[in-house]
Amino acid sequence: MRALTWCILLAWTPSLAAQTDRWERQAASGLARTDAAMLRQGWVPAGPAQFGALNAGTGARLMIPAPVSTRLAIVGVCDADCGALGIIVGDDRGYDLGADRSGGTTPMVDFVVRVPGRHTARVLMDRCQMSPCRFGIRVYRRRSASP
Repeated sequence: MRALTWCILLAWTPSLAAQTDRWERQAASGLARTDAAMLRQGWVPAGPAQFGALNAGTGARLMIPAPVSTRLAIVGVCDADCGALGIIVGDDRGYDLGADRSGGTTPMVDFVVRVPGRHTARVLMDRCQMSPCRFGIRVYRRRSASP
């Protein structure tokens, strides 16, 4: 009976699309367009997308997968209320490996991981018309050459 109850509850759980608001969907849609553009340029996703919400003038630190000697790119997108999003990539020694603070809504940081350790992406919401603004980031790696 307990298993049947759980099955019924799961069947009635709303879909992910129904649980998100329009600003989250805007960020997800922007990241889907970015995925297609990055694929055309020889990049493939290196992991799942990460999403969040930030007020203007605030930021968040996100852990990123970063194998040594790998060329990676991190791309961010944000919702329609976002005026400027930035990304700074750093290692656990405190060194910045790359940054895009150009003031656009689709920052990209391309870098090569030189040392092992934890790496982070600092996502900075520089401008947001109606806080909080939603954002998404994804890490990409260069596609391997075909044999």
